[in-house]
Amino acid sequence: MGSEYLVNVSVFAVAGLKVPGDGAGMPNPYVEVDCLGEKKTTQVISGASACTFNNFYSFSRHMSEDDFTGGDAVIAVYHQKNSFGFKVKLGQVTFSLEKVYHQDGHLVAKDWFVIVLPDDPGKGCGYVELSLGAYAPGDIVPQSLSGGADVDEAAEVQSIKTRVVKLPTKDAAKSLFQLTVCIYQAEELAMIKGVLSTNCNPFVQVDFNGTSQRTQTQRNNNPTWNEEVQVPFSMPAWDNSVNVTVMHDGGLTGSKVELGDVTLDIDDLANEALEPTWYYFYKAPDGKKDEEKSEFAGRLLLSASMERTEKPILTINPGSMANPPKVTAGVAWIDLYMVCFDSTEQPEWLHVQIELPRIIDAELISTQPEPEGHGFVWKGKENIRMDHMVPTFSLPAPENCGEFIISVFAKFKKTGLLGGKKPERHMYARVPASEVYKWDQTPKWRDMRMVVHGGDDVGSAGFLLMTLCLGPDSPKPPARAKPLKIKWKDYCFRAKIYQAVNLPAKDEEGSSDPLVAINFGPAILRTQIITQCINPSWNQILEETVRLPDDVTLRPDILITLLDPMLRRRRRKLIHGSSEGSSELGWFNESF
Repeated sequence: MGSEYLVNVSVFAVAGLKVPGDGAGMPNPYVEVDCLGEKKTTQVISGASACTFNNFYSFSRHMSEDDFTGGDAVIAVYHQKNSFGFKVKLGQVTFSLEKVYHQDGHLVAKDWFVIVLPDDPGKGCGYVELSLGAYAPGDIVPQSLSGGADVDEAAEVQSIKTRVVKLPTKDAAKSLFQLTVCIYQAEELAMIKGVLSTNCNPFVQVDFNGTSQRTQTQRNNNPTWNEEVQVPFSMPAWDNSVNVTVMHDGGLTGSKVELGDVTLDIDDLANEALEPTWYYFYKAPDGKKDEEKSEFAGRLLLSASMERTEKPILTINPGSMANPPKVTAGVAWIDLYMVCFDSTEQPEWLHVQIELPRIIDAELISTQPEPEGHGFVWKGKENIRMDHMVPTFSLPAPENCGEFIISVFAKFKKTGLLGGKKPERHMYARVPASEVYKWDQTPKWRDMRMVVHGGDDVGSAGFLLMTLCLGPDSPKPPARAKPLKIKWKDYCFRAKIYQAVNLPAKDEEGSSDPLVAINFGPAILRTQIITQCINPSWNQILEETVRLPDDVTLRPDILITLLDPMLRRRRRKLIHGSSEGSSELGWFNESF
């Protein structure tokens, strides 16, 4: 369900407006605010090129952090042509919520902003005065959105319609810039099953500063475009995100399908142009839309830059071919030590598979580990080390390497949700290659996600202790360390769980049925469920014998998760006919 996020917008005034077309007469302006999937509008002011509103709007919604930071607030100014509601857009300004949230106090202070039309974003069409704040759970929300700006107190006694608008005291129209996004090619895009056939007809759509432009449509899943998208904008740019989306055009017999997306940051491009770079896409396994993305679904090669210009243009033109990113001989170091499952039931057979799509042309498969307490351990150099399985490969720059996909395949004894006749992909982790593009051979615990019954509301499915390094073969990497000889020792792990307060409601009755789940490597502790309560008290002492490395630096974090198992149990019964699963209320890690 996510958390509740809040956006507050104060619309103070508009100025410098003109009637579209021949410019005769005065506009009848009003302001529309579109945010978090909801629209709110001010009153209409008749015959005014400048007027005040002083309207305050608040938007709130339960959503994920990614959806919140990836959203926008669009403030548009309209001219109402007549009493029948016919309207004409005079201009708009778009605010990236992520950029707003990272301002001091999560607030864009009261100021004048240029409004532009998407058809001609390099030309200002007037001004809107506003203030905007974006807040996450736990943030302090100010009572006023003026941001400390001065208020003309004498004007407060005047009518809204007749008040004289204090025009901008400075030039609100900033320097003009030209954004250029070069779309070169894509490889191995996902094939889409249609009514008559399975194919891929990809095009790329670039959205920025209220504009939307698309390349030509190709007819294969390894397309080449070599097209340049150009968009005018002014700095500072409050629409900070350049959204590049690869789409499949289903034509007359199908709908458009998103194949992958890339988000570029204008502030990053202001500091440095983006050289030709591969961006990797992942999709849900077997087309399951409700699962977290986990399988390679192609990649896109693009570059981007921005420059100051007197006459920016909005267009898309044929472009030049990209110089392929430089590559060198690569080396990958992989050691496996221990794997634990977040389940009281342990598999009877398992192995780990490691992939680096498009870079290492092999699926690296481990040996079977040995049971060790409530976990599984690889013993002996021939089982721990996987270097000999890695074929010769070419290594590009770190940002072009994509992600390692680390999967655990397991076969459980019983039949049903976990059981089966053969090992199935049970849990996985995605590790950006750029994160391990160094020679740090210290083993690290990886948090594994569920494959089949997981999703955004499942905190963890297990843990894997491993070494993962990637780097160029020249200059010569440091000496390869011997696999660690880990000494395992039994400990008594004890947790005292007291209470929780102000938990979010997870059911229609406005309550929850919480329990606390604690994972410490192979140790699994669960409290009792307290039904219909958002301020539960457990007052339980739980303990379990846990086998851990004797070296303190190799021990995992303690993962504490608050769950509402009753809600997911009801959902699973309706959807799958099963009684397993839980809905996450919150979680945090605690170092040992």
